[in-house]
Amino acid sequence: MFGFQKIWKQPIPPPQRPKGITLEQRIGIQAAAEDIWQTLSDPTTWQSWSPLCTGAEGVIRFGERLKLQHTLGPLSREIHVEIIEWEPDAQIVWRDHIRAGVRSIRYYELEKLYDQGTIFCSGEIFQGPLARRWLRRHGAHYTKAIQAECDTLKALMESGTSSS
Repeated sequence: MFGFQKIWKQPIPPPQRPKGITLEQRIGIQAAAEDIWQTLSDPTTWQSWSPLCTGAEGVIRFGERLKLQHTLGPLSREIHVEIIEWEPDAQIVWRDHIRAGVRSIRYYELEKLYDQGTIFCSGEIFQGPLARRWLRRHGAHYTKAIQAECDTLKALMESGTSSS
């Protein structure tokens, strides 16, 4: 009637990820999403499970800037990233400018399956005119580090020795 019904019945499309080259790993963890979030939401604990982050200062809040010691293979640098999105028990997203022509969006996501079952996702979307070239040189290191993050966080949470 009146043509409104057709518009209202159309499903709302899911949000889309930004364009770019994505490196991502997902892993199932036998732990509650809330318990994993306690570890994720405290950047000072990241060095205990993330080979990419050997030091961190700051708090997880929208617009907050974190100071991270970022290590990738033999390369280590201090970076200042901005939290661009976060949702408790679900995700943390931040932005980084790696170098001229290469920027990235880094994220951790949790997907609760059941009380003691969660999918953890660690990923990074590389953008910019030099992103492909940069990834040809460093992509293998990133892929290994992101997989190690997932494996180490899983072991930490399933052993019950997390810092929560």
